[in-house]
Amino acid sequence: MREFFSRHLALLTFLGAGVLFVLIHGGPQKYVKRRTEYRAVQKEIFERSERMTGKKRRISRLETNSFYSENEARRQLGLVRPGEIEFRFVERSDGRPEEMKVWSEEEEGKKD
Repeated sequence: MREFFSRHLALLTFLGAGVLFVLIHGGPQKYVKRRTEYRAVQKEIFERSERMTGKKRRISRLETNSFYSENEARRQLGLVRPGEIEFRFVERSDGRPEEMKVWSEEEEGKKD
């Protein structure tokens, strides 16, 4: 019977020392912190992956769809085909549109 208690006492002592070691070195707190950091990194990876997928789709569209690429060039660079008239609307500070101004290549030639 004495052997039984001495074995259990040794086991309990060993387990107690292990638990104490983990608690002293911040085991549970570090685990929770690492888990939170892991989830934040996983979320960022997912968001970047989604953005990259969208960019790949857009690149594919630009490469394969000439209508889309022309519209993007017109929108981003303000390109106009020869002979076309470009209309620009400018809003005043009160939100009402100003007088419409028209620009064309023909009018530009008349100014010279």
